[in-house]
Amino acid sequence: MDLRTRADELDPERPTIAMCRTGHRSSLACSILKQQGFSDVYNAAGGLTGYIAAGFCRRKSEEEI
Repeated sequence: MDLRTRADELDPERPTIAMCRTGHRSSLACSILKQQGFSDVYNAAGGLTGYIAAGFCRRKSEEEI
């Protein structure tokens, strides 16, 4: 999604969390959103990689697949 041209598809009145794999692109996304008038914007530091490493996401067992 190109936030520079599609930010209007999001609600600037709602809290917005940006997340990518490592946190670098989501940091840029937060900057773009703030430039577009969003004020309640958060970057998921460490991205999905950090989220998984922190134990918030578990892998499916063979039985669940």
